Amino acid sequence: TVEFFSGTVDLSAIGTEYIDFDSVQVDSAATLDLSNGGSGTTIPSGFTLTNAGTLSNADTLTIDGVFNNTGSFNNTGTINSSGAGTFANTGSLDNSGVITGDPYGVVGGGTITNSGTLHGTVAGVNFTSDGTINNSGVISGDQYGAVIGAGTIINTGTIIDAGIAGASLGSGGTLDNDTGGLVAGTVGAVFTGTGASLTNNGTITGTSGVAVQFDAGVNTFTIGTGSVLNGTVDGGSGAGIVKFAGTGSIANTFANFGAGSAIDITSGASWTATGRWTAASVVNAGTLQPGTLTTPLKVIGNFSQTSSGVLQVGLDAGGTGSQLQVSGTAALDGNVAVIPSGTFVTGAKKYTIITATGGVSGRFDGVTGGTLLLTPSLSYDAKDAFVTLTQQDASSGGGTGGGGTTPPGLKETPNEFAVAKAFDIGHKADSAKFVSALLGLDQFTKAADLKSALDRMSGENNADISTAALLAGRQFIN
Repeated sequence: TVEFFSGTVDLSAIGTEYIDFDSVQVDSAATLDLSNGGSGTTIPSGFTLTNAGTLSNADTLTIDGVFNNTGSFNNTGTINSSGAGTFANTGSLDNSGVITGDPYGVVGGGTITNSGTLHGTVAGVNFTSDGTINNSGVISGDQYGAVIGAGTIINTGTIIDAGIAGASLGSGGTLDNDTGGLVAGTVGAVFTGTGASLTNNGTITGTSGVAVQFDAGVNTFTIGTGSVLNGTVDGGSGAGIVKFAGTGSIANTFANFGAGSAIDITSGASWTATGRWTAASVVNAGTLQPGTLTTPLKVIGNFSQTSSGVLQVGLDAGGTGSQLQVSGTAALDGNVAVIPSGTFVTGAKKYTIITATGGVSGRFDGVTGGTLLLTPSLSYDAKDAFVTLTQQDASSGGGTGGGGTTPPGLKETPNEFAVAKAFDIGHKADSAKFVSALLGLDQFTKAADLKSALDRMSGENNADISTAALLAGRQFIN
């Protein structure tokens, strides 16, 4: 063994000057350079270079033996390993160059910062021990982009494969695909153990149609703000956990989740979801809008909402609205928030917001939303929950500026009251003909805005202008 304790040395002559040795060790105080003026450096077969100091390469390094980095290594050049050649890292690796290997570009753990390329015939990285990879470059492989048996990859770059999966997460492995990050492959990401964690705020794409593949283990997939999934999420018949955090909308299918599995909308999260979710349970502790005005969210399993949960429903004048369809049971708590769309002018409209084949238990605490002239209320039967929107009178009932509770908080002037009363009389006589007339009034959520609209329709402002003109003209008469 040749050991360097300190100083700066050129190691480009490994295998030529250091003959009949099987290893070179760079100690922590030493700083060495593997560059060789463009001629390249080779670590021969049967030879081991161990770096515990500071090492750099701006040239071509060929690894036919073993390169163990436990210190600090900066690569701006090209590194190739194949056959028995191995690049093992448990230290700090900063790569802005190109590292390729057969079967792996880099194995081990430690800290890796990659803005260049890591590529392997199996995978660009095989992370087998604790550590962190910060990737803003490309990690690719012929079978997997990255194999994460332990440690964490934080990705804002690209992780991609050409064979099996962009990322493989073994027991305890963690992948955070952040904003701007892409994980792509035949399957985007696949779980192969238990206790692994995948978080997505970027894009995960599965060209086979599966974005994320669970196995039988208890693994967790968190979907955050900005998440894009190109493909389904397959539960692998296991007890996988899907968590929604942040905000967004999603229309993907979640299929084949088994006993013990769950899809959770976490506290503080807000999501609009359509499609088909198959899981043992779906729990809403945040805000969930199940479906759009035309497409429901279907849950194959049981649904429950906690006391902090809000079921948000969009409803329109045509009688359609967002709806949750549950094949199992629905246990209700928390609140409902109504978002009206268009105008509701036929008196009381009743909308089914939840239907559960296995029955409905519990009750929502209350309902919010609607507008000044549209009041929501809740009702139930054995298998359904309903919202009814009732058209309120536009007039306050007094017309003196001080009375009336319909709508709440509205105190109309005599002119405002007269216009509002005309709307009410017309609506009761023939509601169909007042659809367009009430369309604007039904959108107001504040009494001041409704009063302003009634003022404009009353002509009161025009009367004020005429009075002012008359008074101004009297100056010339007098």
